[in-house]
Amino acid sequence: MQLRQKIKVVQFLLKDAFREYRKNDPLRLGASTAFFTTFALPPILVLLINFLGLLYSTDIISARLIDQVQSMLGYRSGSSQLSKILENIQHIPPNGYYAALGMLFLIFVATTLFIVVKSSLNQLWNVRPRKSSTFSHILKTRLIALGLIIFTGILFVITLMTESAFSYLGDTLFEALPSRGLEVVRVGNALMSYMIVTAWFAITFKYLPDIRIAWKPVWIGALFTSLLFTVGKLVLGRLLLHSNLGPIYGPSASVLILMLFVFYSAMLMFYGASFTKSYAHYAAFKIRPKSFALRYRARGQKIPVV
Repeated sequence: MQLRQKIKVVQFLLKDAFREYRKNDPLRLGASTAFFTTFALPPILVLLINFLGLLYSTDIISARLIDQVQSMLGYRSGSSQLSKILENIQHIPPNGYYAALGMLFLIFVATTLFIVVKSSLNQLWNVRPRKSSTFSHILKTRLIALGLIIFTGILFVITLMTESAFSYLGDTLFEALPSRGLEVVRVGNALMSYMIVTAWFAITFKYLPDIRIAWKPVWIGALFTSLLFTVGKLVLGRLLLHSNLGPIYGPSASVLILMLFVFYSAMLMFYGASFTKSYAHYAAFKIRPKSFALRYRARGQKIPVV
């Protein structure tokens, strides 16, 4: 395929994905994700801290997770309220039976966010669970959501390990190549971060919605979505960093900034999912609902049979 033809294909996919995206009310999808994130993010971080606490000190994990949130939102935005919530949750004294109930409640709240995202992805793919879905299906959905949280923790560990490796490599290269060592480390960190985000989107697109789809369109969609997210994070981070919402909204400004960041990030993710769908249809990959789901035809919408 010649370069000009490839460019035309990409243009077609971008336009087709945007048409599909616009039909599904992306503002509502992004708003619902941002709203539930305000309740689910602290429990998710607590679960990650407890899971990663098996490998690292919980204090180190807490600090690094908060640093990651702050680096995305901008340091002026704070995350002070998020830090305070985490501190309050972690200092609740364990009391056997009540501690177990508390952990189950945290898991329920944390996985609910992924259920909301799953519902949005299902809408984009025109699938929905059957009305006769059993309790085992509901439990399986929660377990998949919990698995994604654990997978996020694994990726976070990989991030810590690669940052340490690049830090050591940077010191070595700086001694050998003072003018280039820092640039090599920055490029390496950026590429590794891009690969990790791509892996997260790929697993999410593959296993969260109620569809069966081949890996190739999933990876292409994940690479595209990761590119959108990386560029969007830089732009949003700068905008939020220089925003002056504190005097207007007071102590709630940090929560508002978090919701804005998640809102725009979710809209980028759902556009990436629409691009994945458009590419899958264009390349004639078979897309089937899972055994407990069914496809539906939206009003005025044609669903290609593949």
